[in-house]
Amino acid sequence: MIRTYARLSKDRPFIHVINVTVTILVFVFCCYQLLANERITFSLGFIYVAFMVTLFSKAFAYRQKYLCHE
Repeated sequence: MIRTYARLSKDRPFIHVINVTVTILVFVFCCYQLLANERITFSLGFIYVAFMVTLFSKAFAYRQKYLCHE
């Protein structure tokens, strides 16, 4: 999955920008809803954000290590 996303982010950077933007918007929305409504259910969005940030960082490391010479 990490290798696939690294290739996708290299071949189609526009899709990567959309993914990063959606992740940021989910984070902002969850933060706002958590503060405004004080419901713990909105903290579930942080699991999505944590997963995506981990995916982005590992894909970036893979891309730098293996795909920079292609």
